[in-house]
Amino acid sequence: MKKAHWFTLMAFILVCSLLVIMMNSKQSHVVPEITLKVGNDDISSTLKSRTLEDPADFEDASLFRSIMNDPAITIPYVKLGETVHISLHPKPKSFEVRESILLTDGDFKYKRQPAQQQPVTLNFNDNENEATFTLNENVFALLSSNSQDYQPGGTIRGFRLVCKWEDRTQEYAFVIKTDAHKPSTAK
Repeated sequence: MKKAHWFTLMAFILVCSLLVIMMNSKQSHVVPEITLKVGNDDISSTLKSRTLEDPADFEDASLFRSIMNDPAITIPYVKLGETVHISLHPKPKSFEVRESILLTDGDFKYKRQPAQQQPVTLNFNDNENEATFTLNENVFALLSSNSQDYQPGGTIRGFRLVCKWEDRTQEYAFVIKTDAHKPSTAK
């Protein structure tokens, strides 16, 4: 009788151990959730992501090209001065955001540093999973010799967010249209 209890106890421990291992392995394959909002508008539909094995290659524009060439995605217009809200679930241990001016096909408009990868400062509330940034003018948007880039919504800006959790590094990219500069209020 004692052998049967011993066998049952060992089988129970083995099954519990396997369940814990399976749960941990499933969690590492789940892409953490991210939501993007400007005001009341959800712009998450412009978001694409990939898991990174190595440090982020900020010279790789493939996610931006994928977004710009996806016929199902409509690139939203965001007015300069608006606040972009980024919700991350779960909250990453670290994150980095960079911005680039893009061509209509998603490639970088300017291939040289520092124009290709401008750091973006996020305001992160330590008690919440939300970060924000204000969409300010990008001085590199004013370098264009193409007059179309100065039309309302004529500047295409790509944002890359690299988040690190304990078991994964995930890269997210999104694209918006905005203005090259704020209209002058001088009369």
